[in-house]
Amino acid sequence: MRAILLIKNANVIFPERGEIFCTSLAVENGRLKLLSDVKELPEAELCVDASELYASAAFLDHHTHVFAGGSLIGVNPDVYAPQTGCSALADAGSTGAANFRSFYATTVVNSKTRVFAYLNVSSIGQLSENFPENADPKVYDEAQIRDLIAAYPEVIRGLKLRFDKSCVGKLGLAALEGAKRLASDLKLPLVVHVANHPAAMGDIVSLLGKGDVVCHFYQDCCEGILDDKGNIKPQVLQARERGVLFDSADGRFNNSFAVIERALAAGFTPDIISTDMIPEYMYVPGMFSLCYDMSKYLAFGMSLTDVVKAVTCGPYDSLRLPEKGRLYDGAEADLCLFELQDKSSFIFKDFRGKQQPARNLIRPLLTVTAGSLTYADNSLLWSGRLTASWQANL
Repeated sequence: MRAILLIKNANVIFPERGEIFCTSLAVENGRLKLLSDVKELPEAELCVDASELYASAAFLDHHTHVFAGGSLIGVNPDVYAPQTGCSALADAGSTGAANFRSFYATTVVNSKTRVFAYLNVSSIGQLSENFPENADPKVYDEAQIRDLIAAYPEVIRGLKLRFDKSCVGKLGLAALEGAKRLASDLKLPLVVHVANHPAAMGDIVSLLGKGDVVCHFYQDCCEGILDDKGNIKPQVLQARERGVLFDSADGRFNNSFAVIERALAAGFTPDIISTDMIPEYMYVPGMFSLCYDMSKYLAFGMSLTDVVKAVTCGPYDSLRLPEKGRLYDGAEADLCLFELQDKSSFIFKDFRGKQQPARNLIRPLLTVTAGSLTYADNSLLWSGRLTASWQANL
């Protein structure tokens, strides 16, 4: 069978093993084929000379808002994802019991990008930044939530609570306890927003268990993961030992370079790197895209394999889809080909003005989603790296 795509001599990243091998990859009938032991490469419709480039499983931005047209914070998945190396996105609570079906019908089924969702415990979801949802457990529509989870199990992968003062009011920990009880009853993970929260961080993480996710954990807008001496709080370390996951969900204001620097120095790296992407922040300094955040963590000293793990294996494990986000023979072909640009002159800045010089910038050049090419950068063609079989007949 002729391959649809052949990627020759790429530096292929296997993040779970912390390894990078130079090898070739083919996409045949929507599936991936590793060609390290093949003496003769197959013919292909499209061929890419990937020398000095990097290939990995396609990325997944685990914390986005993509109910485009249904909320004021919704990004169109296919406008954002492919050119940032993503074959999939997870929506972090834009919709709840009242509007999830509309989200599914307008966004999920009409996107080439895979879209997963964490269903907001509040029925209206998060419609805008300035209209906080009601997170009181007394008003959960539990019957409708159960019906939706039963009807859309492949899309709804967990619940979301914005544990924010604007949403929980005077309820305090009672709001988190109610959301956790519901998630436990449904045997689903709970994603918890911890910026502008109304409780002690130790008390928050102590309520969470294996598979639950703490997002925005590098923030310094209120009590965070560090104690007064700059050490990771013991309850936070204990939560990680129990299997609680930590998602950077950087956003524009929910990450502090001072916190990141101290946490990484203590070995507290993110299980997941994501953006909290909304239209207002797409392609602007301080947010830009998932690749921007990935490059930022490279600048802070994380290895390339660990950064890639945090946007492939890490988020798919959170979604309870461990077969995805990995490269192996026969896997559904979700791929990203990218280059590392030497951009030591580039400076990252957080919203408080603290700076971090870049090392390399990750620039996606090609994205494959479910065996189909969804993005190819023009530079591949202009440089002669990308060739098509019909060109031989000219």
